[in-house]
Amino acid sequence: MKKLIIFVIIIIIILISALLVIKYLPTNQQNEIVNNDSDDDVTSGDLYDYDNAKTETLTDEASFYTVSNCVSKYLDMLNKESLNYYEPNENREYVKVVDDNAIAQKIIDILDKNYITKNNITTKNLFSFVEEVTTNEIFIPLKMNILPGRTTEKYAVYGYTQSIENKFIRNIYIIVTLDVKNNTFSIEPLLKSSYKDIDEIKLSNENVEIEKNNNNTYTYEKINRLNVINKYLDSFKNMMLSNSSLAYEYLEENYKNAKFGNYNNFKQWIADNKEKLNSTALSGYSTTIKDDYTQYVCTDRYGRYFIFQEVAPMQYKVILDTYTIDLPEFVEKYNNSKEEEKVLLNIQKFLEAINNADYEYAYNKLDETYKANNFKTLEDFEKYIKENFYEQNKATAKNAEKQDDIYLYTVTISDASEKSEETITKTFVMQLKEGTDFVMSFSVN
Repeated sequence: MKKLIIFVIIIIIILISALLVIKYLPTNQQNEIVNNDSDDDVTSGDLYDYDNAKTETLTDEASFYTVSNCVSKYLDMLNKESLNYYEPNENREYVKVVDDNAIAQKIIDILDKNYITKNNITTKNLFSFVEEVTTNEIFIPLKMNILPGRTTEKYAVYGYTQSIENKFIRNIYIIVTLDVKNNTFSIEPLLKSSYKDIDEIKLSNENVEIEKNNNNTYTYEKINRLNVINKYLDSFKNMMLSNSSLAYEYLEENYKNAKFGNYNNFKQWIADNKEKLNSTALSGYSTTIKDDYTQYVCTDRYGRYFIFQEVAPMQYKVILDTYTIDLPEFVEKYNNSKEEEKVLLNIQKFLEAINNADYEYAYNKLDETYKANNFKTLEDFEKYIKENFYEQNKATAKNAEKQDDIYLYTVTISDASEKSEETITKTFVMQLKEGTDFVMSFSVN
């Protein structure tokens, strides 16, 4: 009997406590509990004040690339010669299976209904209100803003298009609406826009259902860290080759000034490295979360660096090597290394500069007496390197020696591009200076 009474008392205390907690919960938390138990399956996300929502920079990567895919689909439809409009016949020859009227209807299927109504768009006058595409255009998204809604989300999109041959075609400003309930989308073209910034595009918060048809559905892009890094590397490589003035603006400011000084030098660097850039593909990467950005350090199979400092999807600054400016993490690694390890890191810097055809940096690291005796000019040094090193060099070092404050390493250099199986052996001599500075020489026989 005593145990039963104690048990009843404990149950009463628990019930009273639960009632008191619910009573004194903040109003929004009470609503969340009630809504989660309701038949309408409403979640706490519906507590967002959609009526007073404001346009903001899109930071969600999955949404960013989902919207980008919608724009690409639209641009592909605008191309009357798109492979989507061709099918193989009995002779395995590709023939057009839809006429111009059917193509126009497919495009109308994904246009914003208000845009259609406002302009009285039909299959006959469509191309007075949309810009026909005459070739395959690759869309490179650069920035997006979002205006959230209850069932539809509006996006202001800015990017540009290029050809498969890395030729710039045009800038794109466009509005995309996603119906997240029906997984449908619509497009509002912004023709011949005079926008200088995406923030000038005004988005309305009307919540209109987008009915499904055969052409306006989408699926969310599944994205992971490796996908993002590959997209950044590919997009910036393509940007350098097709839109170099824009790529110049994406360089980190301190690095840009120290490495190139002006746009013309950067443009020339791209011309000198065009073949290498075309062959660039991701080999390895590391990720570091900073206070105000995420940093991706990427390398290709030749050991070339592409360092992205990201604040939002496709909003990043780029550094193209590890030696022009001192990056904090590299300085930390250097400072925590033994002197023998510092020498090896500096040899890697020297070879990285050569691999990047940055002969001036490498030349400036040579001991003055050594330069006077062997390479009186930068041109002499460049000529020697081209004749006695590989275009892409990979090194292993051994037989470390120290004589006073001078370090000597036997370095075996191989062809990183694997075009040659032969190796080069040279003795590197180095003196460490203040901070991360050093001077060096190497055997020239």
